[in-house]
Amino acid sequence: MDSNHQLSIDFDKNSADLSISKDIYLRILDKGIAQTQLDMPQLDKFIEEENADEIKQITHRLKGDFYNMRIDPLSSLAKQMEDIAKSHMNKDELKILLNDFKNLLEQLSQKAKSSFS
Repeated sequence: MDSNHQLSIDFDKNSADLSISKDIYLRILDKGIAQTQLDMPQLDKFIEEENADEIKQITHRLKGDFYNMRIDPLSSLAKQMEDIAKSHMNKDELKILLNDFKNLLEQLSQKAKSSFS
């Protein structure tokens, strides 16, 4: 994935898909973003240490969290990281994917903040 990739998210559609109001969706998303931002230093550390078990645990949770919130680009990147940690533990590949993930997470955070009514 290109690290300059622009995140395209429709909060109205995502909240409707989940049968919740946009406001509730954004509040849940905001908490998820905050937790994910706290996870990033740990994930950096575990990638550096090549700790596949911890990487798999964090990325598996991120994959599910963002899938459930209908944020497919982040869910997909988390799945790719999880798959790499499961199969061949390539630190360089993981670092690239994590950088892309962080960039999209920042875009998501900014879009969510600007969408609060």
